[in-house]
Amino acid sequence: MNYSKQREFILESVNTLDHPTAEAVYSYVKEKMPLVSLGTVYRNLNQLADKGIIQRIKISDGSDIFDHTLTPHGHFICAKCGKVIDIDYNDKHIKEFEKQNSLIVNNYSFELHGLCNQCIKKNNK
Repeated sequence: MNYSKQREFILESVNTLDHPTAEAVYSYVKEKMPLVSLGTVYRNLNQLADKGIIQRIKISDGSDIFDHTLTPHGHFICAKCGKVIDIDYNDKHIKEFEKQNSLIVNNYSFELHGLCNQCIKKNNK
């Protein structure tokens, strides 16, 4: 993968934004690089994900988010506002699952859904 200023800035945006969609990355990048196209953002995000530099995560609503954290982890997704929060998961649980079921887990991801604290506060008002 060749170096490009656009790709560098797209990667920087994934590192800066919190679990962005391609559209959020596009909006962020377009402020600094007005001539960038949505297609360029999608192509670069896909290339970065295919090379293992970032993660592409399919969430249950069918959309993709991008994450700079490469270690296996889960996500909490707020059903109201869509906020995504990383969840670390203890490898001990995975090892126990492997042992109990006589299998090998190569990678994992999981999602929890509910309301974030900000949406809970808004609902209680």
